[in-house]
Amino acid sequence: MDHCFPPIIDQQAKILILGSLPGPQSLRAGQYYAHPQNKFWQLIFSVFSAPPLDDYQTRCEFLLQQRIGLWDVLKSADREGALDNNIRNAVANDFPAFFVHYPELKRIIFNGRTAEKYFRQNYADLFRQMDHVCVLSSSPACARADGIKEQNWRQALKL
Repeated sequence: MDHCFPPIIDQQAKILILGSLPGPQSLRAGQYYAHPQNKFWQLIFSVFSAPPLDDYQTRCEFLLQQRIGLWDVLKSADREGALDNNIRNAVANDFPAFFVHYPELKRIIFNGRTAEKYFRQNYADLFRQMDHVCVLSSSPACARADGIKEQNWRQALKL
């Protein structure tokens, strides 16, 4: 069974980016979006016109400086390999309690349709209440041109 990481967030966060569940490479590294072909960090730095940062802790601090939090919809699941289609026995994180603890959050950005699907399935009322948008997944499995992904993410982050 795979488990998510603790959220990267502070009390100033206005936006929460939600993935589905860390993949095998991220789990081994203990870092969000550690797969070298995942475009997450590249997209973030590009959208904010910032030079890429290599150090994971510095990357996380950069997100927080932009008032962005990061977490996953799923607390745990069985999954063979990295594909979200292989997720079984999914257990969602406790978002009602999470949003009480972080009341400044104004928008959810779902990193791909799977994250959106699991959130909606588990928290239909929150899904309807919160401002949210689903962006093209940063995963290498989402074969869209980088320019299209960047434009999509830029619009979602309202920059």
